[in-house]
Amino acid sequence: WNVIAEDDSENKTIAENGPFNISINASSLSVEELLTPKEFKLYSNFPNPFNPSTTILYALPKKSHVSIEIYDILGKRIKVLVSESQNMGHHSKIWDGTNEHGEIVSGGVYIYVLNAGSYYDSKKMIYMK
Repeated sequence: WNVIAEDDSENKTIAENGPFNISINASSLSVEELLTPKEFKLYSNFPNPFNPSTTILYALPKKSHVSIEIYDILGKRIKVLVSESQNMGHHSKIWDGTNEHGEIVSGGVYIYVLNAGSYYDSKKMIYMK
């Protein structure tokens, strides 16, 4: 196969080690289009179950005031992870399994809630001890 990668500035990289040719013209792709979310979205945390920490990903199609809060299964607020205005784009926040006082919470099911403008969503996660 032969792979040739080039851009508009005449830079070219050629790999020749086979009989097949692959040509990809990426000149019409826009990085901005790939990075700008089209809608609000709260993704599943990973890893899940987790110990000692997990990552929460979310997407904002426009600048918004964002709130991410963690609740236990009984509805008691455990921690506020985010409470601020954020620009559009993809964002992430890590929760380390601690409450507002920095104490490690007990193992169990927790719910994380995203409020951004008029958007609201929640998901479950499991903290394993």
